[in-house]
Amino acid sequence: TMGHGEGWQFLRAGRFIDRAAATAALVDLQFRDAPRLPANHVEWVGLLRSCAAFEAYCRCYTADVRPDRVADFLLLNAEFPRSVRFAAARVESALRAIAQLTGRGAGGRAERLAGRLHASLDYGQVDEILGEDPHAYLENIGRYCAQIHDAAQVSYISYPIETALPA
Repeated sequence: TMGHGEGWQFLRAGRFIDRAAATAALVDLQFRDAPRLPANHVEWVGLLRSCAAFEAYCRCYTADVRPDRVADFLLLNAEFPRSVRFAAARVESALRAIAQLTGRGAGGRAERLAGRLHASLDYGQVDEILGEDPHAYLENIGRYCAQIHDAAQVSYISYPIETALPA
């Protein structure tokens, strides 16, 4: 029932920034604390359930729960609403819409950071993520989300009043 104006776009951007950071943190925690191929898959099923992803994962990969597939699904799936990639795309589109609605034009720092995060996930490969340093990659997602939040705060919330006044 809410209009899809500036306020709705801010809510949308905030929801998806939080979702991307939280999902990346949960995946990071799981990969740090659990062995790569546990004998018992309860931990991995628990991770999927905590992201409301178990049923969707099973539709995509069947019930064969493997850590690399879980990471691929939660990080890089473009269609699953709780994946980091999906969230990054929605953050980028919400920030673009806010820029248009406020008359600031595209290309601000928050939009650029969101676009970079989205592009890195669009072209990411799970074997590269898990092969190198998954902890660093996942922490970097959290840093990007914090930077996007801070940039949006500076651009739209706590800017100097002089910048908003007509010249």
